[in-house]
Amino acid sequence: MMDCTDRHDRFFLRLMSKNVMLYTEMVATKSAIHGDRKKILSFSPEEKPLALQVGGSNKEELAEVSKIAEDMGYDEINMHVEFLLQLRQELVSMIQKSSII
Repeated sequence: MMDCTDRHDRFFLRLMSKNVMLYTEMVATKSAIHGDRKKILSFSPEEKPLALQVGGSNKEELAEVSKIAEDMGYDEINMHVEFLLQLRQELVSMIQKSSII
């Protein structure tokens, strides 16, 4: 959830439950790789268990951000892969143009 589940929100949510998995805001791969990592990806131990939500369309960048997240101690990496959406749209278009249906 962009602009919603920031560090302050997660800290507040953690006060309600010690066991539920919390999720970060959606982070773009390019931001995580080239941006201020401390500001974008850091978290406090009190927030754990914590999953990083990352979105992108380049599999090499997704892999790099996954490795960074693993090294930083995230419990889970939740990927929003844009190229799968593009593939789905292309398949729907092909089906609509097909004479079979």
